[in-house]
Amino acid sequence: MKWVKWTGVIVIAMALAGCGSKAGTNGQEASGSSVSKEEVEQNAVYKSNCLSCHGAQLEGNMGPALSKIGSKHSKENIVQIIEDGQGRMPGFKNRLKEDEIESLAVWLADKK
Repeated sequence: MKWVKWTGVIVIAMALAGCGSKAGTNGQEASGSSVSKEEVEQNAVYKSNCLSCHGAQLEGNMGPALSKIGSKHSKENIVQIIEDGQGRMPGFKNRLKEDEIESLAVWLADKK
């Protein structure tokens, strides 16, 4: 019966350990840091339109990794790729608003 008591203690301790941190919109810990409205919107656009091909952590999947896309492409080039598509990637100019494309391109261009 002692193992039942200790199992309960361990489960409660693990649950409480997870309560102290807040996860940011990109899965990184955000304790003490604030996430801007723009970052929340950029992440939402990415998650709903790009995540399935480029991965939750920009690691790539069906599409290429985007974790260092800003070191390969300018913001303007990223805008063009998002709007017109490239390779197997379709264009998104008819799916996303101009400001969403611009904001997403700024966010991705910062990934170096």
